[in-house]
Amino acid sequence: MNNDSKFKRFLLSMGIISPAITELPDHWIDVRSSDEFSRGSISTAVNLPHNTIGNNIEALTNDKDALLYVFCQSGMRSSLAGKILEKSGYQRVVNVGGLSKASKVFSQLNTKTSL
Repeated sequence: MNNDSKFKRFLLSMGIISPAITELPDHWIDVRSSDEFSRGSISTAVNLPHNTIGNNIEALTNDKDALLYVFCQSGMRSSLAGKILEKSGYQRVVNVGGLSKASKVFSQLNTKTSL
């Protein structure tokens, strides 16, 4: 089993993706403020604060079919950001919730890929 399959199984077990999703996330987006982001985030995340994401998402991707995973501190702002992205036409937006859950996903991925 390759690392992508392991990661997908983990995301399924965490309830982050549904079985219908056949590929791994394209973009992880931390929607907290830039100050919060500067204090730490997950390694592959980009920072697009929730109150600016609608105006700035195309700097990251204009592919409306891209798989976008959004997270914040607790899940409130990522929920708002997800709705903004969906209203902007992005079809595959997943609200991961809080930073701790996003961190667990990446921690688990790193553990599985180092085996």
